[in-house]
Amino acid sequence: MKLLLTISFLLFCSFCFAQTGELKVNVLDFKTMKTIPFSKIFVYTDKSLLGSFTADSSGNIAVDNLSPGKLNIVSDNKSYKSQTINNISIAADKITFVDLILKKQ
Repeated sequence: MKLLLTISFLLFCSFCFAQTGELKVNVLDFKTMKTIPFSKIFVYTDKSLLGSFTADSSGNIAVDNLSPGKLNIVSDNKSYKSQTINNISIAADKITFVDLILKKQ
C-alpha cells in the first residue's frame, strides 16, 4: 500500500512540474526570407523581462520551460529595425512557433 501511494505521489508531482510550454522563433530577413544567424530577442511578460536569447547559426531560437500565458518578443539586431510581436500565446505542453521577420535599417 505504501509503495502504491509513493508511486501515485511521484506521478502526480511529475505532472505538476510538466505544465510548461516552449517558444520557437525563426528570425528572417524581410527581403530574402533567409534566416538571420545570431540575432538577439528579448522575451517579456506584461510585468517583467524573462531574458534575452540569441539565435543559433541557423537563425533559430528555442525558449523552453515557459509558464502558460501571453508573451511579447522584441528583436535586437544592429543591422535591422527593431520588431515587436505582442500577445504570443504559450500553452502547457505545446510548442508555439513564431516567424520574426526583420527589415534592414
